[in-house]
Amino acid sequence: MMIAIASTIVGLALSAFFSGSETGFYRVARVRLLMHA
Repeated sequence: MMIAIASTIVGLALSAFFSGSETGFYRVARVRLLMHA
C-alpha cells in the first residue's frame, strides 16, 4: 500500500514539474519573440 501511495505522489510531482517547466518554456519563447520583433 505504501508503494502505491509513494508512486502516486511521485507521479503527481513529476507531472506538476513538467507542466510547470513547459509553461515557463513557452513564456520564455514568447518573450524572446517579442524582443526580436
